[in-house]
Amino acid sequence: MALAAVMTAQDPEGSATRAILDHLARHPQAADTAVGVARWWLGDDGRYSVECIARVLDRLVARRWLRAETLADGSVLYAAERRPGGAAH
Repeated sequence: MALAAVMTAQDPEGSATRAILDHLARHPQAADTAVGVARWWLGDDGRYSVECIARVLDRLVARRWLRAETLADGSVLYAAERRPGGAAH
């Protein structure tokens, strides 16, 4: 088993946090739901459950690294929080 797979299995939320922040560093305008983050940002290869991703996203919102917007259909859209002056974290 590759080291990355072992690290993911031992700390899936920490690994998912790093992967989400890495994605946003490369794509600062990205925005998606927890399902979209799991599928499109992290590759939908089964490493992370949607529940794990949702916990990580909510933690990043609480830390003000992300913002969450509830859409009309009830789904929640996550995106990088903007700093004053328009720059993303």
